[in-house]
Amino acid sequence: MAQINNSDTIKSLISKAGIQTSIDNVPTQLAEKIVPVICCDPKRDIRVLVGTASDSVSSLILTTSTTKRTFVIGTSITTAKDVNSTSLFTDIVATNIFGEGIRLNRTRYEPLTAMSHITNDLIYPLPIELAKNSTVTITNSTNVASIDSSGMVFYYEVEDKNN
Repeated sequence: MAQINNSDTIKSLISKAGIQTSIDNVPTQLAEKIVPVICCDPKRDIRVLVGTASDSVSSLILTTSTTKRTFVIGTSITTAKDVNSTSLFTDIVATNIFGEGIRLNRTRYEPLTAMSHITNDLIYPLPIELAKNSTVTITNSTNVASIDSSGMVFYYEVEDKNN
């Protein structure tokens, strides 16, 4: 059996497994059929940035770091239109680590009344890594009247160990 010798690991096991040391013995060995699962992800500071776009003009939400790795974990789009009109699209676009332009979120909206709005939130099951020194933008596409949108990007950065 493998012996657990790291005191931080033992403290974490006590804390996260809810072991009461006054009642239970703290395991210090792993049985042959027990597979430990250890979370190796660093603590993440999740950041949120908001960008706004009016009419068909693109707006910058985020420029990624030139030295750190940037991961997007979610996006949100809120769109409002001033009058009834044909359908319109609002997109949040970025560049992934392969240099490909990708759409992180898209909302299609067909307003029925003036100043009605729609919100579309996406939380990704896995983080999406963006290219270094690239941009994340919000863009509206419409031919009629005025449109206002806001886009939020939820992301975190980690040190690039290859630099």
